[in-house]
Amino acid sequence: MPSTPPSQPKIAIIGGGPARNTSNALAQGGGTLDIHADSGQHALAAAGLLEEFNRVARLKGEAAMVVRKDGVVVWGENDSQEHGDAAAKESRGKPDVKSRGRPEIDRAALRALLLSALPPERIVWGKHVSSLSPVPDTTATAAKWTINFSGDGDAPSQLQPQYSLVLGADGARSWVRAQLINAKPSFTGVVALEVWLDNVEGRPGTLL
Repeated sequence: MPSTPPSQPKIAIIGGGPARNTSNALAQGGGTLDIHADSGQHALAAAGLLEEFNRVARLKGEAAMVVRKDGVVVWGENDSQEHGDAAAKESRGKPDVKSRGRPEIDRAALRALLLSALPPERIVWGKHVSSLSPVPDTTATAAKWTINFSGDGDAPSQLQPQYSLVLGADGARSWVRAQLINAKPSFTGVVALEVWLDNVEGRPGTLL
């Protein structure tokens, strides 16, 4: 959240995850995640980070298959074993629309990739938003939101009280979104089921 000339809008991006870092990288010009060609890869391409993403991502990690206990593949999602390598060569900085389109990357690697595209002054650590309120009169100023920050130490110079735009990138249960609109996330049912099979070697019979 750097200081900007009066003619430019001041934008606050609140949050600490991949969504915040991607938004910040675009403005500048763990676990594992699958980055889809029709969404996340477009954002990375716009930020000029797609080629580096292809270098650190697991392009074959998108493969899904059903394998018998003797190693025979019963069903495989990918068309070929070499598909991932070909995808890396063909993408050339563009989303790989020829692939299944969702290579995997570790969260830590994605976070480091996004942060590498940002100057240090664009990020403020150790501060929290304590309040967010609209500016009463927006006709006299371009600012529309007032943000109060809390946290240890003095506020850095790039933390300013008023912003033209606030982006809530703080997760599904976003605190920021709740301050801006009344919409809330709703439960839509179980969309995935994870199954673990323990002690497979000691169980009689076959799994398939």
